This record gives sequence, structure tokens and C-alpha cells, in this order.
Amino acid sequence: MTDSVYTEAVVAEMVARYTDAVGRGADYDERTAVVKALADELEVTDASVRSKLVAEKVYVAKAKTTSADAGTSKEAYVKALSAIVGKDVKSFEKATKADLKFVVDYITQASACRSADEGVDEVAVLKG
Repeated sequence: MTDSVYTEAVVAEMVARYTDAVGRGADYDERTAVVKALADELEVTDASVRSKLVAEKVYVAKAKTTSADAGTSKEAYVKALSAIVGKDVKSFEKATKADLKFVVDYITQASACRSADEGVDEVAVLKG
């Protein structure tokens, strides 16, 4: 359909219903349901309604998620490994962040279990 379906009154109603949902703290799925209901009522596509809400500067996109561990840097993991083994292991910076995290977590957990079982200082055990 063309924009002729989007009269001032229709746009005002769309904006009011959508911003009401946003104002209530509706999550992405609830906001999507509002868009779908509006599209069904107006006999247009969801994308058309979403585009109009974007043009009206009221649409709230889905929050982007990342799978990366943003909290700890590779440098921090390498420093932790250096502290654990008592030697500069700067060349480990070439490893992936996931691998570094795994190694640090593994050593920390393994040494904590061993020291708890034997009552020994974990850093001393790792230094040999």
C-alpha cells in the first residue's frame, strides 16, 4: 500500500499506542506484538508500520547482544597468567581471548582444588 493509509490521525494513533507500550517498559516481543496488531488493523505489512514508526522517531530497535566477554581484556588474562606462573608470558597475547580465559580459569580452579585438598599454597605449587 502507499502512504495514503497513514493519515495524520492514523499516525497519531500508531505513535500513541507504540509509545504507550514503550513507556510501560514493554520488552521487544511485546513491542513487536503492537507493531503486528497495527499492521493487521491497517492491512499493511509489519515492515511498513515499523518503517513509519522509525520515520516518526519513536521505534525502539531490539537491543544488540554480544557474545564477547567485554569485561576482561586479553592483556589482563596474560598478566594473570604471568602472575600465576611467576614468569613473563607476553607471547601468550597471540592466543585468543577465549583460550586465555579458559587457561586462567582452569589453572585457578585446579590449583584451588589441589590447595584445598592438600592445604598448600596454590601459587607455590604452580611455580614448582
